[in-house]
Amino acid sequence: MLLQETLVREGLARVAYVKEPNTKYLLELEEAQEKAKNESLGIWSIPGYVTERGFK
Repeated sequence: MLLQETLVREGLARVAYVKEPNTKYLLELEEAQEKAKNESLGIWSIPGYVTERGFK
């Protein structure tokens, strides 16, 4: 498992700034992020904290 995936899965980071050709693990990271969001883990537990432009 990637360190990035662990951070996203635990709600300590979000998927952002992904550019071609660095998309090899994008699907796994997005799935981990969705799981963290659904479980309101970490940054996802604070209403309005995560925005499209980063964090408040």
